[in-house]
Amino acid sequence: GVPELPIWLTEHGTQAPGPASTKSYYPGLKSYSPEQEMTVAEFIPKAQITMQSLGVARDFFFILSPYNEGVKDWGLLRKDYTARPGYFAFAAMVKELGNAKLLGKLDTPKGIRAFLYEQPDGTQTLAFWSKSGIDGREFDGKERKFRLKQPDGSYRLSGIFGTPSRVRSENGSLELTATRYPAYLGGLSGLSATVPVPAAAA
Repeated sequence: GVPELPIWLTEHGTQAPGPASTKSYYPGLKSYSPEQEMTVAEFIPKAQITMQSLGVARDFFFILSPYNEGVKDWGLLRKDYTARPGYFAFAAMVKELGNAKLLGKLDTPKGIRAFLYEQPDGTQTLAFWSKSGIDGREFDGKERKFRLKQPDGSYRLSGIFGTPSRVRSENGSLELTATRYPAYLGGLSGLSATVPVPAAAA
């Protein structure tokens, strides 16, 4: 009965890594393995972008600081306050999309999710990935290729941690490879969202 109010998720985390699997230097506590930390890193941008596409106005990841519940090892920082991969995945997402407006979902081949953003300078950025177990148990996270229609030239691609690379469009077609880890393609133009994002309450 309050459709004018914004939706805020005040604690958003995941059970996907399962119980912490490696021995901690703290007695009685376990830590996430490197593989489990990468699962959390994969989850963060996927969850944030998906919630935004559903009209959620604010989505707060649980949690920045170290927080261990025995078998669950929450936190973007470890007990010694070194940063986990999820911290850098979050930072890269904010760098690429923090000032952009989500336009909606882009039509892609089966097993790929892609979300179109508009930057303040009028260019477009595409956030995309191959669906994995984070997206649903029926998905395998395998590499999948797809194409975009774009003017010939070089385009900036950033990986889940912000690692930059370049891809080229030739004959008006740009081939991309989606992996289970979200990536960001900038400098695009002329694309239209297939499924517009619902307006979030202010």
